[in-house]
Amino acid sequence: GHSLGGITSQTLAISYQNKIFGQILIGSFLQRKYETASAIYPVSTLTLSGELDGLARVTRIIESVYFYSNYPHFTLIIPG
Repeated sequence: GHSLGGITSQTLAISYQNKIFGQILIGSFLQRKYETASAIYPVSTLTLSGELDGLARVTRIIESVYFYSNYPHFTLIIPG
């Protein structure tokens, strides 16, 4: 999902989590409602974002990275 499409992608991914292997969010992030969920977000997710993306605020991306960095198999951002 790209930008706001990332939100739609998450809704579909949750609905069909037994039929997909994962999702890619570009210029998007996992929604805050999953930060307070009692279970780990069930769909493997790759998030791609850039400093000059212009679609999602960099502070919102950082917030998401901070929260989800506690997940198992979390991968750190590679600058460049």
